[in-house]
Order: sequence, then C-alpha cells, then structure tokens
Amino acid sequence: MNKYAQSALRAVKLLRAGTHSPESAWQQAVAEVFPDSTSSQTKSCPRGAFLGLCRAGLVEGLPHNPTDPPDNGLNAAYARTAVNLLRAEPQWASKKADDIWKSVMARIGSDPNKRANAQMDIVLTLWTAGLIRH
Repeated sequence: MNKYAQSALRAVKLLRAGTHSPESAWQQAVAEVFPDSTSSQTKSCPRGAFLGLCRAGLVEGLPHNPTDPPDNGLNAAYARTAVNLLRAEPQWASKKADDIWKSVMARIGSDPNKRANAQMDIVLTLWTAGLIRH
C-alpha cells in the first residue's frame, strides 16, 4: 500500500473521529504520513480523488449531504469511474492499480498515455477495506 492510500485510510479514521471536513482530515493525514515533504502533502491528484469520493457520498460511514456541490474535477471523476467499475465487476479489486487506471481512461475517453498519480491506489485501498458504499 502506498503512502497516499495510507493517507486516505487515516483521513477516514479522522473523519469518523469527528474531524470537521474531508479537506481538513486529508490535510492532517498527509501531514502525518509525509511529515518532511510539503510537495507530497499538497499533491492534487490523490487529494482530488479522495475528496471526490467523499463529496459523492461514496465513503462508508461518513455523512453525506446531497445538497453539497459535487466535485467536478478530473481526479474526482477518475475515482468515481473506478468505483463504478468495481461495482459492476468486483473482480477488478484483485487487479493492479495500473490495469484499473487504463480501464478508467478508456471509459472516460481520456488519453491512454496519461499517467496515474495514486488515484486508483486510494480507490482500491478504500474498496478492499470495505470503506466504499456498494
């Protein structure tokens, strides 16, 4: 499990313990996991994937307000597409993150050469931990 996946698990734990928002939980989690790397703490791709899942109400055990505006960023869309793929074909959970990424890129119609940046690691980790609403 990579450090961004660890950060996502930690952020969910913080949210369940009463941290005020997904954003602040993510910031605290990456600060703990990457204490000496500001650039890793501020990386937008994993952050966007995690926040997109939260805002879409896909993280199990977290409150969801349907009136909250959805996250329309690309990384949120990649994460939501991966969840839809896993829901339709749960056997994808045993695949590598790169394989899921390629399938997500094909489904979205994005550049097949675009490189992933931990988005699928976050989705897969939360899915395998039972933290994505099925």
